[in-house]
Amino acid sequence: MAMRERAEQPIIETRSLRLKALFSTLAVASCLALAGCGGGGGGGAAGGGSSAKLRLKLAGTATNGGVAKAVQATVTLPDGVTVKASPAGDLDPTTAAASGVAPLGALFASHYRAAAAGQAGSVTMALVSTSGLSSGEFAFIVCDIAAGKSVTAADFALSDQQVVNDQGAVPGLTIALTLD
Repeated sequence: MAMRERAEQPIIETRSLRLKALFSTLAVASCLALAGCGGGGGGGAAGGGSSAKLRLKLAGTATNGGVAKAVQATVTLPDGVTVKASPAGDLDPTTAAASGVAPLGALFASHYRAAAAGQAGSVTMALVSTSGLSSGEFAFIVCDIAAGKSVTAADFALSDQQVVNDQGAVPGLTIALTLD
């Protein structure tokens, strides 16, 4: 019986294919996770309220020399703060989008879950870029603040933060918030 010869793929090509598969899987998983987060229409700055732009930034220095390729986080909104969204929780690109250092072609997804029954409202977002992300602002969320409310960046809570590349978590990099 003759043995079939197996063509060897170059290591670089194999790694590139694995990286593409990883980020394709991450992008699809993020979109599916965001789609299943529940609905809720956003409020608005009606009744004399105001709007403010919450900026998400990649901060720090990777301790292992790695480069972030994807970030994900959930921002819990303080009482009296909402975002404009469809009843299904979809955010318009004027309400939440990639910005700043996010490279052209990066994949961005976001989802709003309105406050209900003692549970605060939140926005979950993910950004994936095969070319990498540098430190600085990578996304924004326009928040509507109810009349009579005053909030600072410290009033918003971050959870489920992930900063990753094809090797896994990127130590030394975190997500920070500022509010304009």
